[in-house]
Order: sequence, then C-alpha cells, then structure tokens
Amino acid sequence: EAKEAFLASLNHELKTPLTVMLGSAALLREEKVFNSDLVDAILTGGNRLLNSLDGLLILAGMQGESSEHEIETIDIAQYLYRIAEEFRSSAERKGIELQIMVEEPVIARLNTAAVRRIVGLHLDNAIKFTDSGRVRVVVEQLSDNVRISIQDTGIGMQTEVRDEIFNAFSQVSSGS
Repeated sequence: EAKEAFLASLNHELKTPLTVMLGSAALLREEKVFNSDLVDAILTGGNRLLNSLDGLLILAGMQGESSEHEIETIDIAQYLYRIAEEFRSSAERKGIELQIMVEEPVIARLNTAAVRRIVGLHLDNAIKFTDSGRVRVVVEQLSDNVRISIQDTGIGMQTEVRDEIFNAFSQVSSGS
C-alpha cells in the first residue's frame, strides 16, 4: 500500500511539471515570439523535476548498501543562495520576496544533496502556498548545530491536519 501511494505521488510529481514544460514549449513554438511567462513556466517545471529526481536519487542512495553521501564542509549561506536562485523566478512571478537571513558566516559539514532536497521541497511549498508577502530562509548557529528554517506569510496549516503531514506519502492539499 505504501509503495502504491509513493508511486502515485511520484507520478504526479513528475508528470505535472513535465506537462507544463511541454505545453509551454509548444506555445512558444507557435507564437514565435519571446514570452517570459512561458519561459518561467519551463524553468519552474524543470527545477521541480530536478528536485523530484534528486529526491529519488537520495532515496536510492540511502537504501543502497554502498551509498555515498555528498558530505562536504561548506559555507551554508552561499549554498542556500544558490538553491534559492532556482526558485527566484517562481517567487517573483507571484510578487513574493525571497530572502536568505544569515547573521554571520556559518561553516558546516553536511550532506549537500539531502540539504538541497529538503530546502528545495520546503521552498517550493512555501512559494506555492504564499500569495503575497515573503518567503524567508533563516540560518542559525546553535552551538555545535545549525538550524535552517523556512518561514513564509502563506496560508498556514489547519491544526487538525498538522499530524497528517508526517505520514508517509501524505499530502494535505494540492495547492494552486
């Protein structure tokens, strides 16, 4: 049952952006003029597909016996700026300000692929469910640990569905 739910979710996560990308590309070919909205739709869809595939590769790597995780010592702020750039056009198209908040340089040793995947998923959801205002990535040094949080001015979540989001392959809402 969990495998079927995962495959259904994966089907949606791959087909939806691919359909948008192909439809946008077909319209661009028909119009034969530059249309920044269609180009943005293609870029957003491509980034969403990349995030989904990254997640699959991380999952496959974690389940494999010889998995090699990309553990690196990095400047987290610089890494998060690069990740956020992938989502900037989506945020700007909705009129949302995308911010990275880091008080001081934070150097940490971490699994960069996992961080990219997790931050990417949270940024994608924050932008998807925020109609105006901002999405903020906040980095805090906590003694020997680092906290990365995503804050937004979006619709929030009803109390009764909060526990549901921690069930495997669960989605509370499809968004817009």
